[in-house]
Amino acid sequence: SSKTLINLLQSVPNLHHLTVATDDVALNGEQWERLIIKHLPKLRIFQLKMLFRFDEVSDRLILF
Repeated sequence: SSKTLINLLQSVPNLHHLTVATDDVALNGEQWERLIIKHLPKLRIFQLKMLFRFDEVSDRLILF
């Protein structure tokens, strides 16, 4: 859950590099930005990898 992720990241303020691979979009870009500024002041590299696919039947994008 996003609450668990936030609690985890709050406990590692000295983190310099973070890669998140997800199939669920728990936080939007503004939420990530606030979280990083407030709780990860030493973070220098942030990579967000999301898994998604295009649903050809309904012509819409589905994030996983």
